[in-house]
Amino acid sequence: QCLVGSEMCKETALQRYRVNNQLPYFTIGRKTYYRAVDIRAFVRERADSQTYKRFEKDNQLTNQS
Repeated sequence: QCLVGSEMCKETALQRYRVNNQLPYFTIGRKTYYRAVDIRAFVRERADSQTYKRFEKDNQLTNQS
């Protein structure tokens, strides 16, 4: 599953993560996409366990691979 940048969060934050090579991405045409698995890993590395559990619940990531 892939997400378009504007569907996730503020473009300025995403651009900063891209520039710093912190979040993998790819582009098709003029759109930037992020794999859901990469976003999950990114959040897991940076959030405390309770925040990550809330993120999982809010984004229904528990049963995805």
